Amino acid sequence: MRVLVTNDDGIDSPGLAVLARVALEAGHDVVVAAPARESSGASASLMGAEVDGRLKVEAKAAPGLPDGVESYAVRATPGLIAFVAAYGGFGGRPDLVLSGVNRGANTGHEILHSGTVGAALSAATHDIPGLAVSLASPNPANWETAGHFARPVFDWLVAR
Repeated sequence: MRVLVTNDDGIDSPGLAVLARVALEAGHDVVVAAPARESSGASASLMGAEVDGRLKVEAKAAPGLPDGVESYAVRATPGLIAFVAAYGGFGGRPDLVLSGVNRGANTGHEILHSGTVGAALSAATHDIPGLAVSLASPNPANWETAGHFARPVFDWLVAR
């Protein structure tokens, strides 16, 4: 299974590596494509920066990402990243999207504005299941806790 990992905190967020490891440890093929810069509050918007009609993308590893994982910094919102991935923009079409781990809670009405949730929603519009994961802290100290709780939900999604 091919898994896209993205977020709204940007390519430099350690949360990306946490979710990438969840999918890798389950034996799946992983590609990371995340905004080149912070995109919190982007919701499921489809905005990006182009050069000569092409989305700006550069190879860049997220911090802590295991060796050998394709990783890209994209000048786009998470919703557009998921949309582009659905059409094979980062290799093959993903079978599942993991979004996060987000800094800060995404609960209640906040989910309407969350770029982390927006990526999962954008994937869903293309019949790709998604999981958005957040920690209720602007400066998480225990990123791995999110991975611990995300794994059973990820496994449940894969089984379906």
